[in-house]
Amino acid sequence: MDKKIHLIFAWRLTIEKWFDLVLWLCEDIINTEREDKVQLHIFGDGDLKENIPNYHFVFYHWYQLKEKVFKVWKTCDYSIMPSRFLETFGLSALDSLSLWIPVIGHKKWGLLQFGDGIIDLVWTSLFNTIKKLGTKPQTEYDTLSKKCKKITTEYSRDSWKQQFETHLWIPIKWSKILFLSDYSNNMWGIETYIETVSEKLQIYGASHISRIWSIWSKKWWLRYLNLALSVYNIPLLSQIKKHIKQYNNYDLIWRHSTQRALWPMPIRWVSKNTSSKQWVMMHDFGLYHPFPSQIYSEEKIINSKKFWKRMEAGFERLWSSISKKILRFLPLFFKYISSWRIKNELEKNMDVFLTPSKYINPHLQEQYNKNILIHTLPHMI
Repeated sequence: MDKKIHLIFAWRLTIEKWFDLVLWLCEDIINTEREDKVQLHIFGDGDLKENIPNYHFVFYHWYQLKEKVFKVWKTCDYSIMPSRFLETFGLSALDSLSLWIPVIGHKKWGLLQFGDGIIDLVWTSLFNTIKKLGTKPQTEYDTLSKKCKKITTEYSRDSWKQQFETHLWIPIKWSKILFLSDYSNNMWGIETYIETVSEKLQIYGASHISRIWSIWSKKWWLRYLNLALSVYNIPLLSQIKKHIKQYNNYDLIWRHSTQRALWPMPIRWVSKNTSSKQWVMMHDFGLYHPFPSQIYSEEKIINSKKFWKRMEAGFERLWSSISKKILRFLPLFFKYISSWRIKNELEKNMDVFLTPSKYINPHLQEQYNKNILIHTLPHMI
């Protein structure tokens, strides 16, 4: 490592995002006495937050406004994005590339579309990858940086507008639109996408845009209870009824993500009691695996009809007592029932299925008995 490298990790601090690999990187840097050659900035929150070491080259910023994160991001050489599971798109990677900064991650699925902007880990040591990058001449880095910026032109707002009008524009009134989202996350993701799309839809005459966020607790027992009750989401249905009554129906109800805000009862009620068009953006595989963050390869995607396959996947990483396994069985069972019913309601009632990248489309179609209308609508910057 000939020169000092500035790194940034701006994601959830969880095992699924492989933040533990970043923690191992810190230890490798200390063990090889290279702490003066690296500066690491960390943004985000998660289960592994308490494990962040107090080393002089590590700067933990927790959550910040996106503008403040970008101010630090622009000073970095590489972004670290070593997610274990299949990313359906990689919005953080796109943000990084828009700043001319390459991404260190696994070049597969959602990240595959960014080409040379992704430096493939190929399951090797993050430390060795960074050490090798530290020996690259500046001219080589500058060339790569320019490629990163060029890649992002395909994901501009003008490009999104063109794809929207080509594939999705339909002659309906676009005055009132209701967005439903899985959960509210302080670190961009789906919520940032919804905000951006909301702004963009105003050019089509959307004068009133409402949003309903689903609440999702970090406490494991509340998550399990929520899953067990997820077959009927009466609170969400009450919110939808209230909004529809207040604004005299919506022209479009656009759902985002899958499991927690898409329970069967609200979908069925909207179809029977309103004339609203219904779209759904499939940001993840929550309907086709009990824990989508454990889908490390395409072979892990489970057909929603295969009950025992789903139950088996739910216990795959549980090495605990029999009592805990029994406690897990009930919410897993209800989650299966919920997913199966949601899938049926989506098949009957959704006008359009949207995906952020083309890699999802064939797997999505396989889940349904009839041909569904699928369009890829990538995220934008």
